[in-house]
Amino acid sequence: MRLHWLIPGTYFTTKDLSRSNLASIRLRSALAIGIAEKAGINVSFGESLSNINNIDGVFVGKIGADCNNGRSGKWLEYLKNFKSAGKVIMLDYTDNHLGLPNSQMADFYKSALQYIDYTITPSRHMANLLNAHYKGKNNIIYDPVEISNSIPKILTHGVKKILWFGHGSNLQYLLNYLQSKSNSTQFFELLILSDKASLEFLVRNPPKISLKLKINLAEWSISNMIAASRIADACIIPSDPQDPKKSGASSNRLITSFALGLPTAASNIPSYAPYSDYYFDLQSAEIDDFLNSLDKYSLKISLAQEVVTPNYTMDKIGGEWASFIKHHIPT
Repeated sequence: MRLHWLIPGTYFTTKDLSRSNLASIRLRSALAIGIAEKAGINVSFGESLSNINNIDGVFVGKIGADCNNGRSGKWLEYLKNFKSAGKVIMLDYTDNHLGLPNSQMADFYKSALQYIDYTITPSRHMANLLNAHYKGKNNIIYDPVEISNSIPKILTHGVKKILWFGHGSNLQYLLNYLQSKSNSTQFFELLILSDKASLEFLVRNPPKISLKLKINLAEWSISNMIAASRIADACIIPSDPQDPKKSGASSNRLITSFALGLPTAASNIPSYAPYSDYYFDLQSAEIDDFLNSLDKYSLKISLAQEVVTPNYTMDKIGGEWASFIKHHIPT
């Protein structure tokens, strides 16, 4: 059996994939490809398909915002030819581009769905959003957590430090919250970890925030995130449950915060809602209420590490990819 993953960019090894700064590649394609290789399956990956006759199945990853540089047309031609050859095509649909009229990727997905045999989404709500456009079989495979559990943080005295981490596409939700939804009277430090381009933009365009806070910036990496969590007292994950761009997002950042051992304040988006007993809902009260009860939420994190994070390990999610490949690709 031979499989090919259509993903943007140039990668030479599975290890390269696991280092990608794109979560859709690092947490999904890299893991699934590694699992397939361990099962003895011949796997190729990249932007191009050299010979469809030698391939039994194609996985379509996130095409990327620069898809109109020719990639979209090239991938659609691949899918058309592959479908004509009677081979299996699977789409890993990680963002709700079909629900966003201004998305540069929407046209590609609209055209690609006619060729898709199976879809995979990272959350049940994303599957529901996709159902408005696709009536085929969908499978839910969650994003795994990349780190092991750290001992839940015990509140230290002094200025509280709050960690925020994420791709720059999520930064606006943090800024919106700090600018309009919080009237904290406490002074606290905010540690922001993101991609280099987003941090540079933030430096050139400093946000106008009236809160008493100090902002520290650093580039995101797993090692930097773990290091930041060791000096942080809590984690904050603002979003917008009503925004179709984020409502289908996976639970990964929330589960990662649990694994970091940090008391967590988050917006109640659909994929987070099942775990609402373990975090502070940012829409329910002011952040001061959270900052004044970090000891209580530290206890909640201890429980989350017992009953939630074990369901999101690399081994657990890797097993789900293995099962999917076994049952959906003809041998």
